[in-house]
Amino acid sequence: MPGTVKRIGRDRYRLRLSPEEMTLLRSLPDQLRIVLADAGTGDESPWDVPDDLSKPSPGEGQLGPLTDPDRGGAGTGDEASEDRAARDPILNRLFPQAYLDAEDVERDEEFHRLMRNDLLKEKLTNLDVVTDTLERGTMSLRRWSVEINEDEASAWLGALNDLRLALGVRLGITEDFDGDIDPADPRAPALHVLSYLGWLEENLVEALSSGW
Repeated sequence: MPGTVKRIGRDRYRLRLSPEEMTLLRSLPDQLRIVLADAGTGDESPWDVPDDLSKPSPGEGQLGPLTDPDRGGAGTGDEASEDRAARDPILNRLFPQAYLDAEDVERDEEFHRLMRNDLLKEKLTNLDVVTDTLERGTMSLRRWSVEINEDEASAWLGALNDLRLALGVRLGITEDFDGDIDPADPRAPALHVLSYLGWLEENLVEALSSGW
C-alpha cells in the first residue's frame, strides 16, 4: 500500500511510507544532486530506478555544495555554468525561461545570471530536507513514520516536483502523464516511479490545502 500524508495539527503533518518507498525516496535525491552538479558535462546522468517498488535502487554518493568554486560544478554563475544549462534538457526544465519572447533573450539571460544560484540553492535545500526527514523517522509494523512541519512539507513538495520533472525529461514525457503504462514498454519500471512521484505529490498537496 502506498504511503500517506496527513495533517495532524495546525502546522504538523504525518508522513507514512513502506520500506520499499523509503528505499526509493532515499536514492532519488542523491541522483538529482548529481544531475544538478554534473548533467551539463554533455553526458546524460543515468537515473537508477528499481524494477518495481519492492527492489532497492542503488544510490549514488552525495555531492558537496554545488556553489563551491573548487568543484567547478553547476551554479557558479560563470559562462561554463550557463553553457551546461543550455546543453542539458533537465536543467532547461528545472530552470525554465523567465521571458519567452524572442526579443527578451537578453532579459532572460540576465534573470538567470542573477537568480540561478538562489534557485539552485533552494532546490538543493529541498532535497536536503527530504533526506534529513527520512533519516529521523521511525519504523513500526512495517510502516515508516515521521512528523514534519509546514516548511518541511513545502520543501518536500518542491523536491517531489523537481524529481518528477527531471525523471519525466529522462523518459521523454513531454505532456502530462496519465499513468497508463504498457508492461512491454522498456521504460515501464521508471514510468511506475514517475507515476508514484506524481501520486505522492498530489497527496501532499491535498494535506497542505486541508483545513484544521
